[in-house]
Amino acid sequence: MVLTDDIFEFVVDNLTRRFDLAYYQPGFICEQVVEACKAFNLRPELRQEMVAEALTNLYFDLQDSEDSKRIRFE
Repeated sequence: MVLTDDIFEFVVDNLTRRFDLAYYQPGFICEQVVEACKAFNLRPELRQEMVAEALTNLYFDLQDSEDSKRIRFE
């Protein structure tokens, strides 16, 4: 997979708006993109849509998790 300047800037911008950068994130993002491409029978490619989806899998919102627990058990 080729990391273009546009994709690099997209990743850094999205991560630094919400989180600190961490050493594991590049590998995680690439793994997520590769697996998504396999699932859709696509050639692995760092496209913005695929990277954006990988970024959504990077973290989850604890508040959303707590809200869903309350809703489910009320």
